[in-house]
Amino acid sequence: VYLTGIFLLVLLTALLLLPYRAWAERQMPVLRDRFDKTRMRATMLDHNVAHDCHVFLSYAWHSGQGPANELRERLRDMVPGLVIGQSGKRWRERLDNAKVVLALVSEGYFSA
Repeated sequence: VYLTGIFLLVLLTALLLLPYRAWAERQMPVLRDRFDKTRMRATMLDHNVAHDCHVFLSYAWHSGQGPANELRERLRDMVPGLVIGQSGKRWRERLDNAKVVLALVSEGYFSA
């Protein structure tokens, strides 16, 4: 009787969580093919020790910091495991080793 109660409790909990998981999945950003609009699935990236980051994000500190933070968060949500490098210590090495460079051009970018 005790095990049956526990089993029913676990089953009920699982059934109640299914709609929540479906809702949460619908809230996630969706990647779509540019031409035929079919859904694409983001894959986990392997972090190669030789490369510090997959993407280097370049922006003007005074005018691009807010948008750069938002872009960084959204990219990490869409591509699990993505490592984004930015200016700071060893920025030249990160820039050289990055597979992709994103330049967020805002006011003062070219004069910085």
